[in-house]
Amino acid sequence: MMHREGLQPSQSELAGQSRSLEMKFNQNRVLVVVQGQLQFAFPGYGVIDLDPGDILEINTGVLHDVTVKGSQDAVLLQALRD
Repeated sequence: MMHREGLQPSQSELAGQSRSLEMKFNQNRVLVVVQGQLQFAFPGYGVIDLDPGDILEINTGVLHDVTVKGSQDAVLLQALRD
């Protein structure tokens, strides 16, 4: 699906029961959950829970953090969108 949209995905892995620091990016980012359960928190806006197969696009400059729910590691495909 990502290749059909002209995106070049890379795979990343997040450890079970981990939480990232707050971050934001200078390009839109498309994420697809391959394995695990994730919760993305957007300060002042709320949270989004994602399961395998779910897709999320985070726009440029949006502050967020991610928590891996449960002990299973999470695997994501990520790509930048112009």
